Amino acid sequence: MMVPPETAAPIAPPADAEDLATGPWGGSGGAAALTAPTPPARLRAPAWADTAAAPQPGERCSTCWGRWWWSERDAPRRGWRCWCCIPAPAGLGVRECET
Repeated sequence: MMVPPETAAPIAPPADAEDLATGPWGGSGGAAALTAPTPPARLRAPAWADTAAAPQPGERCSTCWGRWWWSERDAPRRGWRCWCCIPAPAGLGVRECET
């Protein structure tokens, strides 16, 4: 049922930027906290060819900021890949690494 605009209850104004920035999760920074999060400091490409260069703790995918990596288990020949950006083919034995 639609309510005619002249009889509808007024809409409360939005919370100020300070309320939105802190919210239920805490934090500070006012309106600045409403912007996109800061990217992680240690980014890796979604795939690289060096099989010996396993992902290290704290590294994230530069595309999706993911933390899960995979490589072939039996005969690693293509290096490491981000699980989200380049999923492993079904049935392929993989080794996994979470950073």
